[in-house]
Parts: sequence; structure tokens; C-alpha cells
Amino acid sequence: MGYPRVDLDTLKNIPVFLYHNDLDNSVPVSESRSAYAYLKKIGADVYYTENKIDKQDPWDYNIYRGHNAWDYAYMGTELVDWFLQYSRE
Repeated sequence: MGYPRVDLDTLKNIPVFLYHNDLDNSVPVSESRSAYAYLKKIGADVYYTENKIDKQDPWDYNIYRGHNAWDYAYMGTELVDWFLQYSRE
């Protein structure tokens, strides 16, 4: 099936928040790492957080197979704080 291809150049002027789990078994973390590196290279406003998953954690690793980055992205205030730095004019 593969992964959808995104023209990252179209994101150059749009703030991007990337969040990925390091042991994601559904979407390789290398996809986000590469996207982050490319977006930085073209001067995009990009923020990247990589969450470390414990293989011994039965919930994160065994049930979600490391693919539940959204749980961590919505915890705390990191994502909300990131959003709040931008305003629509």
C-alpha cells in the first residue's frame, strides 16, 4: 500500500508540528525524521518531538505497537503552547 507522498515544499510557509513515537511499527519514524530535516533545510517553521516508547510497556508497545503518538501529543501543554504562539491575522 505504501505511504501517501506529500509535497513538503507546499508546507514552507505553514507552521508544522511533527510528533512521532520512536518505535512506531505502522509508520517508520524515519518518515518524520526525513520530513523534519527537509523542512528545516528549506527554511520552514517546523517543530519536531520524538517520543521514546518503552518496549516493556504493555499498553504503548504491545497494544498500539508504538503507533499511538497522539496520546502523547495531547498530554500536557506542549501542543497547545505551540498553537498559541500563532495568530491568524
